[in-house]
Amino acid sequence: MSPEYQGVNATRCQKPVINAKEAGLSMDREQPEELVAARTADLTGARAAPRSGIAERGRAEASLKRQEERDALALRAAGAVSWDWDILAGEWHWSEDIKPIFGFERGEFGATCEAFLECVHPDDRQDVINAIDVCLERGDEYAIEHRIVRPDGTVRWVSATGGVVRGEAGNPARMLGLVQDI
Repeated sequence: MSPEYQGVNATRCQKPVINAKEAGLSMDREQPEELVAARTADLTGARAAPRSGIAERGRAEASLKRQEERDALALRAAGAVSWDWDILAGEWHWSEDIKPIFGFERGEFGATCEAFLECVHPDDRQDVINAIDVCLERGDEYAIEHRIVRPDGTVRWVSATGGVVRGEAGNPARMLGLVQDI
């Protein structure tokens, strides 16, 4: 029998051919302790890498949570809400508590551009649309004071500020900003 194990290499099995010389093993088994120690070290290192990645991810998630808590506190203190409009997906993401300004409970607000514009007072709606268009087309800061109509019919004045984020091709990809009760 040959000292080299050729294994099974049938098309369906796809079991690799293992050749002792290719694997770097000496057939006379001169230094098995060193080989075992080296392989053990390799495996230990391979197991440690995912653990450190998991720990790093846990630290990043905790840091993100702390930042979100600080942002929420700052928004509450300022009497403001933040928004992030993903233009490509057509979705608006609002900070968690929009009730103090817009009057919606969590989950009640339809997070689209159309839903936002429905909140804008009809007499101010075209001005808001124009301000958004100027921001998107020229990159100017979005800054406007306008009225909103809450679900209970209450009219409030707000100040909205924001800006556009462009994608790789230079086209508007996102628009984000703040709305503050004034």
